[in-house]
Amino acid sequence: MRTTAPIPPIWDPPRAGRRRFRWTMLCLGVLAVVAISIAAFPLWTSREDKVAWESMCQSNLQQIVNGLSSYQEVHGRSPPRVLRDAEGKPLQSWRQLLLPLVENTDLIRINEDWDSRHNSQWYRETGYIFTCPIHDENGRDTSGVTNYFMLVEEGANEDNLQSDEFVIVELTSTTPWIAPVDKTLQDLRAELTSSVQYQYNGHPNGVHVATGDGVYFLTNREFRRVQIDSVQKLIAYLRRVSG
Repeated sequence: MRTTAPIPPIWDPPRAGRRRFRWTMLCLGVLAVVAISIAAFPLWTSREDKVAWESMCQSNLQQIVNGLSSYQEVHGRSPPRVLRDAEGKPLQSWRQLLLPLVENTDLIRINEDWDSRHNSQWYRETGYIFTCPIHDENGRDTSGVTNYFMLVEEGANEDNLQSDEFVIVELTSTTPWIAPVDKTLQDLRAELTSSVQYQYNGHPNGVHVATGDGVYFLTNREFRRVQIDSVQKLIAYLRRVSG
């Protein structure tokens, strides 16, 4: 019976060389796994951070809604949107009246301008609940600022808020939280219909919106599709879609 001699391997390293070869390949495999994990880690953490930011933002807005409700229970009426002096000069925002309820602090003097010497020393140390956490995570100076605004009608002069007929929106612009500054439906429309994605927004496909009924997420596409030309229509739409 004729047999065929085995074909010698192209390269047959000595036993010690084979051991070194196996260890080398094992180390290269481990390094490859580590490199892939490091490359994928930012993507994984960004998703986790996004979920955490959205949850914290919703929590902030819900606490603000609860603070408005608590104010009404304590005082028998809703807070004024703007605090004014005896001559009608705007002094501070409605947020100031909620501060003792949501942060249990009364460092701000309510009868002074928001940027008075005393108030300027303290408002940057308070009001953290009035800012979405994504602003802080992206390196912006969030001390003493807010990106949560009450929506008001264009040209409205009414300072009093209705018990549950209000809308608080999260925008990318900021202002000192104590300043008597709010936004209009036009400001919301400009942000939601902009073709430029928000540089500092962890949830760039829409904005969080809070009413007396709860907190919602209003998407860009949704806002474009629905014809909303007043704050009351926005409230009615949110109630309808929430069931």
